[in-house]
Amino acid sequence: MHSRNITDYTSRSSAQHLSSTSRPLATPANKLIRSSNPSHRTQPRFVLDFRSPNGPANVQKWYESQACTRFTLLEYRKYKYGPAKHEFITVQLGETTLCRFDRRAREGGRGYSLLDEGTPAEDSAHVLSSFEPEYEDLMQETELLLSIKLPRGEDLNFILAVCEGIQNHAKAATYSLMRYNCYFFSWTIVAAVARRTYNWETIILSKSGWNNILQTSITRALEFSAPNQRTGELGSMRLRFRRVVSKLYVRSQNYIQLTTPSPENKAFQDALFSTYSNSHDTIQKIPRKLLFRSQLGPALNRELRCIESSSMLSAKLTATTDIGSSEEIWMWQYFSPWQWWSVAPEGLEEETPSLDDIRDKMMKAWKKAWDEINKLSAQYIAIITETITTTMTEQLVDVAPDQLVFGDIIQRCSGSHLTNGHTSLQDFIRGRMQGHFEVVDKFGFGSFQELITTAEVAMCEIWVASLGIMDSGHSRRQRVRITHSTA
Repeated sequence: MHSRNITDYTSRSSAQHLSSTSRPLATPANKLIRSSNPSHRTQPRFVLDFRSPNGPANVQKWYESQACTRFTLLEYRKYKYGPAKHEFITVQLGETTLCRFDRRAREGGRGYSLLDEGTPAEDSAHVLSSFEPEYEDLMQETELLLSIKLPRGEDLNFILAVCEGIQNHAKAATYSLMRYNCYFFSWTIVAAVARRTYNWETIILSKSGWNNILQTSITRALEFSAPNQRTGELGSMRLRFRRVVSKLYVRSQNYIQLTTPSPENKAFQDALFSTYSNSHDTIQKIPRKLLFRSQLGPALNRELRCIESSSMLSAKLTATTDIGSSEEIWMWQYFSPWQWWSVAPEGLEEETPSLDDIRDKMMKAWKKAWDEINKLSAQYIAIITETITTTMTEQLVDVAPDQLVFGDIIQRCSGSHLTNGHTSLQDFIRGRMQGHFEVVDKFGFGSFQELITTAEVAMCEIWVASLGIMDSGHSRRQRVRITHSTA
């Protein structure tokens, strides 16, 4: 009963708020200022539709009709009053015009916004003129959460690409009061526009920079693992084993180095470094697809796990070929010497009273040695992965502090350190997520940690989709705008 009452209350209050915020701003009959200049007029709210047959073409026409599409200031704002304070984005188009981007539930479907599948969303763009009273009303009824200065500027084209990515996303396309709402919409635009200012790809992953990271990682791994390799049963067992087995190889033209390489072995190091160094092109693709610094570790781990099996194999069997799965390698290494036993080297017969006994004992000893080396290899790779992740994460720059201005409400809630510009934009966004999803968690609609992770994954997928939209011929808006501005 208690849960149902909470749900009913949330539904009623949210529906009331949605009803008020879903209506477009009406143009008052008694305008204080009328101007013949189109740039001094507030335009009708434009619904962004990328999914209907004519939707993208209509968005293109709207974009081309704007007198200015470049902006150097983005603001993240929220309404001061109401049970669920609506949040949205504005960008400043020149000195007298701004464009507001919102997400709402479509008229008639608000009652379904609490369901997991959500309800149809209505994303919109609304150009407002400072010469009109709506502009002043908006500034008085809302408060600033964050503003981002963009010295190099950005174009409406990119925000439209982000909106298109949201509408084409499998989950975020629909409006969900608890997940894919106006908050999510605003977070995604802020994070994506800010991400465009980072140059993560070239700063981190030049070929020389990647090799420096690898060398640091390998050096650290050696410092950790080398002492463990000089002592213990494994070393003495290896020595005894080589004394016997080396005689099997001494006259073979197909000699294969049987000594299992250890991390302090230079050939081992060189082979490991070479394989990882050659993976530069693969690793280089990772940062472009990242929206948050926190996503680097998991993304790197996925790629490095794919690389590690081949690189460690190359290091262990430096000059040999890959003969199968890891389960087969130790057996192949063990059985290879015995294929020449039928023609035993001179002087070895007297030292081998029983071939079967020696084979069984040596097989057990070799299997144990190989398992120990595999264990060490796993530790070695873990150190390399950790060092690579830490080193690269430290180089993932955020928006410069002097480009950020936090609203008074954020400074009061978060502490005076914000006034000194020491807070990361990405930490700010994650803080907004946590604040919202903790409330959702209290209402019993999911774990806030899981909700944050799900939101970040969706936002990253939308970021990647927006890059594809910008890169593809599907988006002509930027080229059209450049043509118009130079005509």
